[in-house]
Amino acid sequence: LDLFLIFRDLIFFGTIPLSILIALRLLGNESIQASDWVNYIAILATVWIVMSIQKGTLLVLGWTFQSLNDVRNMIYTRSFSVRWISFVMLPLNFLALFAARSGPWMAYVVLIILTVSYLFSVFRSIRTNGPKFLMRPGLLFYYFCGLEILPWLVVFSHWEDLWRWSAFSV
Repeated sequence: LDLFLIFRDLIFFGTIPLSILIALRLLGNESIQASDWVNYIAILATVWIVMSIQKGTLLVLGWTFQSLNDVRNMIYTRSFSVRWISFVMLPLNFLALFAARSGPWMAYVVLIILTVSYLFSVFRSIRTNGPKFLMRPGLLFYYFCGLEILPWLVVFSHWEDLWRWSAFSV
């Protein structure tokens, strides 16, 4: 319960859903509206739930393969790496909202930066602290498919069905 880590997480979970909401609005060539707080809460809950499920599943795998300390180090490195992107995204959010010529191209910039930072944190955590059971090519493939790609694929494929809005109908 380090105060710095709590503030870092609050900034992350405050900034990243806002970045996604801004990107969705800019993809539709629209601006943020006062009623978007509901969409913001939905995105925040989705990001938090998916990241919690990934963390819990990793801990169960670490316990199963008797490398819980390696998995904890991996989770810490990953969360520490990905949380720093919020310090880049906050000024970029202001630029995306208040720049005179921001449009769909700015949404792509925001989404690319979010995706690259997420992938960087995953690869960095595996490279520096990856458990030995994940380093075998077959298990590494299952890790990426099962824990990194599948949860987000499910969210993206069912997003419109669950929340009744898409990037163009936000």
